[in-house]
Amino acid sequence: MAPQIPSRWHLKGTVTLACNCDYGCPCNFNARPTQGHCEGEWTWHVAEGRYADTPLDGLHFTSCLLRLQVKRTSALRPFRSGVGPPC
Repeated sequence: MAPQIPSRWHLKGTVTLACNCDYGCPCNFNARPTQGHCEGEWTWHVAEGRYADTPLDGLHFTSCLLRLQVKRTSALRPFRSGVGPPC
C-alpha cells in the first residue's frame, strides 16, 4: 500500500484557552505542568480556514484534555499549520 500524502489545511482565527496550571501555563514554554498533570480546554473560532477542498470559515470547535501522567518535558506537542493533523 502506498503511503498517504497528508491533506493541506489552513486556519486563521481566535483561540481561548484555560487550564489547571499557574498563570502563564508552563506547557506553553516547554516545561512540565504546574500540578504534574494537564487539564485544559481550547475553544477556536475559525475566521478563515480550509481542509483540502472543505471550507472551514465560521467554524467553532472545542478540544478538552485530561492527561494524568506527563512523562516528557512538555505536556503538549506543537503543530505546524498547513500539513497533516494537529497532533
